[in-house]
Amino acid sequence: MRGDIFCLFPYGKNKNLHFLYNPEEVWSFYPSKATELVSSSRIKCDGHREVKNWLNKIEDEKYIYIFHLNYEFGHYQYRNQVSYISDDSCLGVLLKFHKSKLSLVEKKLSSNKIGLEEKNWPSFQSYQKAFDLGLNELMSGNCYQYNLTYPFEFKVKNLSKDNIINTYVSVSESKRGRFSMLTYIEKLGKAFWSNTPESLFQLKRGNNQAIIQTLPVKGTIDIKKAGGKEKAWAKLKNSSKDQAELFMITDLLRNDLNKIEEPVCEVLKKKVPLLAPGIIHQMSLIQISLSKEIELSKIFESLFPGGSITGAPKKRVMEILKRVESRDRGLYCGSTIMGQEGRVDCSINIRTAEIDLNNNLLKYSAGGGITVLSDARAEFEEMMLKVKSFTDIISC
Repeated sequence: MRGDIFCLFPYGKNKNLHFLYNPEEVWSFYPSKATELVSSSRIKCDGHREVKNWLNKIEDEKYIYIFHLNYEFGHYQYRNQVSYISDDSCLGVLLKFHKSKLSLVEKKLSSNKIGLEEKNWPSFQSYQKAFDLGLNELMSGNCYQYNLTYPFEFKVKNLSKDNIINTYVSVSESKRGRFSMLTYIEKLGKAFWSNTPESLFQLKRGNNQAIIQTLPVKGTIDIKKAGGKEKAWAKLKNSSKDQAELFMITDLLRNDLNKIEEPVCEVLKKKVPLLAPGIIHQMSLIQISLSKEIELSKIFESLFPGGSITGAPKKRVMEILKRVESRDRGLYCGSTIMGQEGRVDCSINIRTAEIDLNNNLLKYSAGGGITVLSDARAEFEEMMLKVKSFTDIISC
């Protein structure tokens, strides 16, 4: 149904679920080539430059663009990190739809849903080893905070296009992340499911200026274990460790925003609650007004990847993470950009899974910010809570 390439997401004032289907173009970008999946054509190119060129096109109001950019694209921000990107690393996938291909989703297609079976999960011992490597960098003064993540692999049961769609559609609105999206690309052999509540930035252009808001997220607590939302929030906002994480990342993002142009950004909200399925986070709200003509590619490269999923200082931490994690993150901790109707929404892809359609596998990653006040066991349990937050929406 709806072809072999489509996106589902909440859209419009009432956030009803919509389909985008039959794209005009679908590009998959790599460091030295790009593939157009609709026509099956390939070109040799500078992948970094191609991505930047497309970023500056996606505010074209004739179309709706969905751009899934992988975390590894962020290494281009620093010259000495380009060597971290292998030639076969995917930088991102762009989908271009005509506006006429937007339609409401049927409530349910069938009664069948996918299921998940644990396959490869990290042990606490392997987590402790990586945690200690990063902690040594903290204690040596090489960084102030780093975000340690791990992949979790599941075998997918009842995997089919209709069952993936039905599982996504069945998630209740209260459990749907603010920037939730499902993208299915059969030719690529992949589906991307993001239930993220976090925004890297939101851009809206007015008559004389471009307004950017960003909402960094730090700190996590289980609502049920805490005895309800109010008690959970009271405990979280009084945590000196979580507050330190949030304030460090808020300051990092202020710095990232101020690098774009001369105007100085404002912290509109310093610490407020953000609800996600079964858990509560704390976040800040930061805003800056820039010149109307500022290019989207400059905004994106100044902010990407997000400080909340790297650490501080960002450049040094990204080097540390490459050693500590020793793998590509892929779409997880990257961003999904949606350009439509004079507005650009750019998420940070936490609570995000990649589904391998050919091998019936789902990879979901999770992690959290580490400071000198962090405890390895507590951080490991918080990471497991974030896995449960995602798997619960599938099994409910």
